[in-house]
Order: sequence, then C-alpha cells, then structure tokens
Amino acid sequence: MALRVNREILLHPAQWGTAGDFYHELLTALEAPEWHGQNMDAVADSLVGGQVNGVEPPFTILLYQAADVPGFAARLIKQLEAIASEATASGRPISVQRR
Repeated sequence: MALRVNREILLHPAQWGTAGDFYHELLTALEAPEWHGQNMDAVADSLVGGQVNGVEPPFTILLYQAADVPGFAARLIKQLEAIASEATASGRPISVQRR
C-alpha cells in the first residue's frame, strides 16, 4: 500500500480582486486541466468525484489572511469549505483552514 502524504495548498484570498482570481489561483494549485470550468459546480465535481486534477486528496487548503476579504471572496470560501466537507464525507479527505 502506498503512503499518502497530506499536501498543503496555500491560497491568498486578500489578493483576489475578482472571482476569476480565486478560480485561477485554486485551479492552478490543483493542477487542473485547461478545460476545467471556473465555477463552484465544476470545482465540486472535480474535488468530490476526482480523477480530474493533477493534485488529488488528501490535502489541506490553507487560506492565508482570510479574515478581512470582500463579500464575494467570503462566499467562495464558504462554498469551498462545504465542498471540502462533502469530499471528506465521500472518502476524499480535504480540509480548509484559515490562517
């Protein structure tokens, strides 16, 4: 059996000026294919279903300086946390932590 190491993915919500910035940073960190959709349904499909991104669970998404972010970023973070919980419940451990 192969040893699976929990990888850490660092995101910077304070630097997101638009939702596009969020998707670019997240999908780049996940090594998502170019055709990956830039919406939360596509993120959920790839994280919960798997076999899409170059980076597969287990991993932790670290949100650096996530305290004072614009409303759109706070909504995206909440959605990402919910997707991570769903993925974990389906046996694909993903956690989201704010730093």
